[in-house]
Amino acid sequence: LARQSGRVALLGSVAAKGAAGMPVYSAGKGALAGLARSLGSEWADRITVRHYRLWPTRTPMHGRAGYDARKIDWLLMDPDRVARFVVRNLETRGPANLSISPLTLVGRQ
Repeated sequence: LARQSGRVALLGSVAAKGAAGMPVYSAGKGALAGLARSLGSEWADRITVRHYRLWPTRTPMHGRAGYDARKIDWLLMDPDRVARFVVRNLETRGPANLSISPLTLVGRQ
């Protein structure tokens, strides 16, 4: 902010629309989407703000939530691939609000 330029990536979730058994998580991710819209409007002339709605991504959260990682690993996105996509995407012009699914990452390293 002091330099009046930069980029901000806010990592949300498709669960922001509501997910059974996860009301607080969903509400928090929904609030993050609102924050992204507000900051994007306020800083539009100098700072890029992007909100990424991630599909399920491999993190320790799933284990803490009681999911057996061996059973769900096939549907989780690789966090390193997601991070590379986000960094590259911040360098381009594009939508302020973007969903990242496994199909988004196909063919991208």
